[in-house]
Amino acid sequence: MRKTIREDGKRLVLESEYLNDNALLEYVAEEGFMNVGVRYVKSPLEGIKEQKVLHMDITQYMKHPEEIIEINEGKDAIAVFLPCEQGYTLRSIYDTVEHQFIDPEIMDMVYPKKFPGHTLKGQYLKEKK
Repeated sequence: MRKTIREDGKRLVLESEYLNDNALLEYVAEEGFMNVGVRYVKSPLEGIKEQKVLHMDITQYMKHPEEIIEINEGKDAIAVFLPCEQGYTLRSIYDTVEHQFIDPEIMDMVYPKKFPGHTLKGQYLKEKK
């Protein structure tokens, strides 16, 4: 989030989606970059917080938008993939209830549980469609 309300109002929000009662997913274009983040209320005293799940060159993002961000059916997890030669590599999984990233050492075990019916080839690779 920006330091002031005025600065925050200058963001170009391309799309937003409520994931649950305390998680708003936003796709924001800023200065040639695509920023995907989750806004949530951490506590009444701390107010609204924002966690960036992706910061990528906008032209690179626009080549593969539906392959880079994957939201599970329960909307309690977001998987972030990056393009590579063999397909897409799993970079992170964000828990939208706990508002934290899953430990990278266990992502390969968490992904099939959070995204049933989806599989990774190798440890972190998703094939191109």
